[in-house]
Amino acid sequence: MSSTTATDFLDSPALPNQPIGPVSASSQIPACAVDFGSFTGYFAAHKLQGNRAEQQDEVLILAPLTESSSSSSSPDVVPLAFLAVMDGHGSEGGKASRALRASLQRLAPVHVGAAVDDAVAVAGCGSSAGLDPPILAKAIQEALVTLAAAAQAELTSNADVDVYLSGSTLVMAVVTPKHIVTANVGDSRAVYGYATPDGSGDSETVALTVDHTCGNEPELARVLSRGARVERSRGPDGVADQDGPLRLYKGSMPYPGLVVTRAMGDTASTAIGVLATPEATAYPFRDLTNQRDAVLCLASDGVWDGVPNSAAAVAVAHKLLARARAERDKPETKGPSWARVVEVVAKKIAKTALAGLDARKLDDNVSCVVCVVVPKTPSTA
Repeated sequence: MSSTTATDFLDSPALPNQPIGPVSASSQIPACAVDFGSFTGYFAAHKLQGNRAEQQDEVLILAPLTESSSSSSSPDVVPLAFLAVMDGHGSEGGKASRALRASLQRLAPVHVGAAVDDAVAVAGCGSSAGLDPPILAKAIQEALVTLAAAAQAELTSNADVDVYLSGSTLVMAVVTPKHIVTANVGDSRAVYGYATPDGSGDSETVALTVDHTCGNEPELARVLSRGARVERSRGPDGVADQDGPLRLYKGSMPYPGLVVTRAMGDTASTAIGVLATPEATAYPFRDLTNQRDAVLCLASDGVWDGVPNSAAAVAVAHKLLARARAERDKPETKGPSWARVVEVVAKKIAKTALAGLDARKLDDNVSCVVCVVVPKTPSTA
């Protein structure tokens, strides 16, 4: 695969900036934006099928989460955005991730909205904008857990999808004015990177989720306690692939062969301790007045297998953001719009990951959802 420079991306024709509705089969999902008060969040996504026969990844952006969860529509309503990435596996993995996406698109506004309304009622503050930010974040954490349970119930009862030996990972995030609330099932991951305030151009990266695989000791202990056989897959000659990941099997059976210890669907694996329950956390935004940019990235494991580490993906984003800012700071040009920039960042992360997979002779789909956080300062207005 030939490489493409940041300049090539920034100079390529822009896609139309429009709100995101149902995502089509196209790989580029155009940008949208939400005003969070002290900053604007710009959102976009990109999917690449790679050399796989089927695209089993799905992405979802609800920004704003509902029409009422936009500060521009009502000052009494806290602005929220919902993001998700799903990575299907098994023969019905594509169907599973698509069904899961459809459920989340319908259920996320309901579950998060109800949790926020309940928190408002308990606090007696009259509106979500009056909630203490940590209380809001806690309510959303709990909502994401119940949302996953509802989506799992719909998936396992869906007569059009056989999830006995198929399923999907899931990583979700809700962006609020003060927090990023995440929940994940499996090894799709969320990371957040922000520029250091010293002007050095360096960035710091925070892992917002923990992978649910056999490399996670508590996860491994749980599936072993439920009788799972854990080993690497074997070839026709019976020799284990020492470079491959540890997988889960039922007794002496040659299935399910799961890499993840938590998954949506995969009903055959529940007996050996595989859960569909997410781990949910809330991360407070850093002081945005002292930084020039920040990036939230949710991505399937194809991205994380294709780049050396999470910091490398964030570095790709910050390099593009620095170039965009330099163009925007020139008096003779307006430079690219922030909506265009987030589209470029999502595309570059996906293409960099796919090139990394090619270099390692690995095949996988790659998908990412990106939020570029732009503080409201004179330099970014």
